[in-house]
Amino acid sequence: MIGRVTTILISLFSIGKPFGALVGGAVSSMFSPVYSIIMAGIIMVFFSIYFLAHPLLRSLESIDKLSVFKQTAN
Repeated sequence: MIGRVTTILISLFSIGKPFGALVGGAVSSMFSPVYSIIMAGIIMVFFSIYFLAHPLLRSLESIDKLSVFKQTAN
């Protein structure tokens, strides 16, 4: 299951890269490349704070307690 989720996330990120480059290029050509880098940094901080404060993500169990990563005795 983890492999499938990782594959979907990598596919979505790969699809989004050209759109991000297009927006970043448009902002850089209208203003300055510095503004597009500052804008990307602000957006990353905003999403990081959002995901840290999201109640569903805060209530997930610790990764140590998941049975996916526990070794079974053969």
